Amino acid sequence: MNKQETAFSSFHFLPTLILWMMLGLPSMAQIPSPGEMPEKAIILTGGIAHIGNGQVLENAAIGMENGKITFVKPMGSVKLNPEEADIIDITGKHVYPGFISPNNTLGLTEIEAVRATNDYAETGAFNPEVRALTSFNTDSKISTTVRSNGVLIAQATPRSGRICGTSSVMHLDGWNWEDAVLEQMMAFISTGRTVSSTRAGGQNRTDQTERELRQAG
Repeated sequence: MNKQETAFSSFHFLPTLILWMMLGLPSMAQIPSPGEMPEKAIILTGGIAHIGNGQVLENAAIGMENGKITFVKPMGSVKLNPEEADIIDITGKHVYPGFISPNNTLGLTEIEAVRATNDYAETGAFNPEVRALTSFNTDSKISTTVRSNGVLIAQATPRSGRICGTSSVMHLDGWNWEDAVLEQMMAFISTGRTVSSTRAGGQNRTDQTERELRQAG
């Protein structure tokens, strides 16, 4: 094969290589997904446990089962059985409880400048029927970022008008909102704002809906 034929063959191979790279790269990208529930209990041994109340437990044993912490004890008080639990040595590592972020819009908003990704507000001043959990987006890229920094639970809170609706406590790790919910109706949210409209001439008057609510009360 002469040089001209070799160059011609390489030229025709190049588009195939580029196509293969385009198809292969997305599969190599990291796609965060909820972790699978372990079949056995897990015990972390030898770590430095920060309890969360200021107490620090050196050389601790931390037990977990069904996605929840079952105990935090000194190593000497725990009997280890490899048949009943997966034992992981974390000697010298610091272990902190996951953070809970209250009263925010995690999972309800993604890009502030893109209206379609903001699902924390409804039209109107009084929305007592709104529930934040049904709008919670478990595929949020923001949730993935804050989870990597130790924030594992959030209170997703609607924000609009004077009566906003009901907030919910959500795991930041789940397949859908039914999977992520911890507390469906955490709190009834009211901003306490005075809702008003403006007449010609710059004078403010109370919104008709607010007057009706006061009369009903």
